[in-house]
Amino acid sequence: MFTIKNIKISLRISTIPLNTALSHLEENGIKYTIKSNYIVIRLVYVYIIFMSKNQTISHVNVTKIRGFNDLDDVEKVFKDMIFNFSGLNICQRQIDNITSVYNSGVKIILQSLLSNESLHHKIVYNREKFPGLFLKNSIGTMIIFHTGKIIAVGVKKEEDLDCLFNLVKLILQNGHVQA
Repeated sequence: MFTIKNIKISLRISTIPLNTALSHLEENGIKYTIKSNYIVIRLVYVYIIFMSKNQTISHVNVTKIRGFNDLDDVEKVFKDMIFNFSGLNICQRQIDNITSVYNSGVKIILQSLLSNESLHHKIVYNREKFPGLFLKNSIGTMIIFHTGKIIAVGVKKEEDLDCLFNLVKLILQNGHVQA
């Protein structure tokens, strides 16, 4: 089964004036870094707060989330520790990407996968540029290494990880492994 390594989410929040947000961060001693069009706050999770052209904020990406049980905590930290003033509402939470890893425990013959699975899946593989084979489908992308390690990216739902895992099992059963 895949082990979740990171979840990235987007939060839509009630609009806050940028100067109010920055003043609040300063007054509460919350360390942040300003980049060209976003602010980065590194706590337990990493919050990327996007600054709009009209000097407001209403969109936040959050990463370094280790599991689905942490999703409510992400919002709690944001509302209670970072911006603990009235009027802040989180209007929407959306999972953008789940990154997970699986170690099959067997060596995988990538050239065999390329030859036999490209009829069923979109596959990109150029071993001179990158050692992994990219197997793409509508659920997400698996990066498959000859060592047997498989990384899933672009997944949006937990149940889709099960679908990808079943696909991995099927591919491995089709004889694409070294004896």
